[in-house]
Amino acid sequence: MIARFSAALLLVLCAGAASAQQAVNPKVMSDEERAEINAQRRAGCKGHSANLKMLQANEKIEIEERGKRRLLTTEERNAQIAETQRVLEQYCGEKAAKQPATTG
Repeated sequence: MIARFSAALLLVLCAGAASAQQAVNPKVMSDEERAEINAQRRAGCKGHSANLKMLQANEKIEIEERGKRRLLTTEERNAQIAETQRVLEQYCGEKAAKQPATTG
């Protein structure tokens, strides 16, 4: 799940970078280029929304790190939730419902 999360973030950031590049380099984008960037952004936002739901619904999230599996700590999970909500707000225009952080 974390690998998909990273790929989705990359797509959103690429779309954001393309918008920033457009501001620096005012080359007019074609409709196809604009459509591709928008498709990448929508895919990234969809992935982030799915990841947020998964993070909020499951207290035990298993990841693979250096070839070994382990559970995310509560602090790591809460940090992932906060970061995903920030990305959704900033790049996707979604105001994510803030869920109280879990302890334990």
